[in-house]
Amino acid sequence: SLLVLDIAENDFTGTIPTELNLLTNLELISIHQVGKSGTGLTGKIPSFSDLSGLTELYLDSNSLSGTLPKDLLRNSKKLAGKITIGLSKNELEGDIPADYARFANLDIDLTDNRIGGIPEVLCSKTNWQNGWVDTYGCEAILCPTETFSTFGKRSAQDYPCKSCSEVGNGISPFLGATKCLFDDSGLNTLTERDI
Repeated sequence: SLLVLDIAENDFTGTIPTELNLLTNLELISIHQVGKSGTGLTGKIPSFSDLSGLTELYLDSNSLSGTLPKDLLRNSKKLAGKITIGLSKNELEGDIPADYARFANLDIDLTDNRIGGIPEVLCSKTNWQNGWVDTYGCEAILCPTETFSTFGKRSAQDYPCKSCSEVGNGISPFLGATKCLFDDSGLNTLTERDI
């Protein structure tokens, strides 16, 4: 009968237990971290396919990796209403799945990951990101490569996606950057993995 599982800010390690999928009445899961004092949770994001009433999922600031599951919340009975998903500051990679078009009103935060692409079908979801997608298209989901913003996406006129060339010799190889990458000399820098 558990509705809310809020166990955030605890520096948990290991993978997300598959047993969470047995808590079928859950409406909210929050296992985000405030900052990365450790690795946090690792491994892939489960699909949470049996959590048909889940409307809020917060796994920000962990070390989750791999691609986003195409079947995330596959059996949701809440697809017509607002669903909020926080996955910022992880190590997720690849494109956002086009399958996410099934969400009518999604507020998703994927900033500061290794996201490479957004399918065009998602950039016309007018109710996504609190309606900002209707105004700013894909930039309301994540800023393009070689740009950045305070929030990694455009959410208002005062927070545009700015070019990294405006702040020096920085680069931003992935979507949704909150800052451009530099080394100590002011030159841009990439890890071998990024290259």
